[in-house]
Amino acid sequence: MADTQVRAYLSYFNAHDLLAIKNCLDIDCQVGLNDGTILVQGRDNMLKLYEDDFKNPNCFAKIIKFIGMKENEDETENVRMLLEFEGKDKDVRKQIDVDYVMRKNDFQMVKHIIHSVTNV
Repeated sequence: MADTQVRAYLSYFNAHDLLAIKNCLDIDCQVGLNDGTILVQGRDNMLKLYEDDFKNPNCFAKIIKFIGMKENEDETENVRMLLEFEGKDKDVRKQIDVDYVMRKNDFQMVKHIIHSVTNV
């Protein structure tokens, strides 16, 4: 089920639908690196970044590869994917290896864990 919710989140991202994205994110959602470094703390700060990305009308995230899922002991589930992404910087595409950590009881996203980012 968590992978279905992540796919829905990505479809909202591609539709540039901030309200739908907001409803997917826990209020304390984080974006971080796999070494534990936190890059963005909180849903409102994440939404500000999405607003910047959406200034580029071609902004998108496409699943290149579904890597897998892992259940965690804290009632969350990781969904790992390799994405192709274009954000606020027009014509700059990246591949992002990311885990989306979803809470099982309400399937809200609590964290993005970035493993790698590569320009393509």
